[in-house]
Amino acid sequence: MRVSAVEESAASVRHQMTLGAQRFLVLASREAYGLPGAAAYTNALRREGRTFSELAFETGDDAKRVAAQLLQARPEVIFISVLPKPFAGVLRAYREGGSAARIFGLSVIRVEDLRAELGPLAVGIGLSQPVPAPTSPTSALAGEYRAHLARLDPAAQPSFHGLEGYLEARVLVEGLRRAGPRATREQLVRAGVFPAARAGWAAGALRRRRSHRQHLYRTGDARLGCVHRALGAQWA
Repeated sequence: MRVSAVEESAASVRHQMTLGAQRFLVLASREAYGLPGAAAYTNALRREGRTFSELAFETGDDAKRVAAQLLQARPEVIFISVLPKPFAGVLRAYREGGSAARIFGLSVIRVEDLRAELGPLAVGIGLSQPVPAPTSPTSALAGEYRAHLARLDPAAQPSFHGLEGYLEARVLVEGLRRAGPRATREQLVRAGVFPAARAGWAAGALRRRRSHRQHLYRTGDARLGCVHRALGAQWA
């Protein structure tokens, strides 16, 4: 239902092109989702006819050596698909080398993990997000999420991934409601909630949002319109 890494990476690449960036590098962890996420960025860059460098590293690699390769490439923009813990050592050595390249990643990377591993170095890293900020005072969706979360666990902290899961659960529950008390898979599909939600989720454009802790790129609230209509809700 959500936007894909392909869509996130394409929007991020186009945004950086509007800022006049010319030198790109894609940095990936060889573990977990690192290489598939990197492929989304490289494919997006190729579609836009852009040249770029690629660099992949493993958890046990020498962080200073990886950072030296980054410094030698002299990118203006680095697109990352990395595990936060090994990336922390690389970024620390890279920043000590005097580089100020802009860094962006996909929403699969948790903001909380970056903060925990990078500390102050997390400031300025952009992550694409398919949902509004979970702490937004103007989004009714975020407000409902926080209210339900507080009732479930007063000590829990709102998060982008938590809000995304909440939205997906709301869509699923509405689909079950429409499908009836003895819903089958086919009836759930025919309820029409999921295609509408998917269309709405994919319809938005990324827009820049500045935070006091990091730069975030999130899909504009307009893309939630079809989701709202599918749920019969009036979220802002």
